[in-house]
Amino acid sequence: MTNFNEKNKKGGFLQIIVLILIALFIMKYSNVTVSDLVLWFKTTFGDVLR
Repeated sequence: MTNFNEKNKKGGFLQIIVLILIALFIMKYSNVTVSDLVLWFKTTFGDVLR
């Protein structure tokens, strides 16, 4: 039973890594920087964050 739980956690960690890599490739392809994303979050969710 513990072997299944360990395998499941490792699979989830691998999925997060793959998701981050895909997001970075999309950002590079569309010329979006991290500061652009931060600015977008600030303008979009500005009222929520206050």
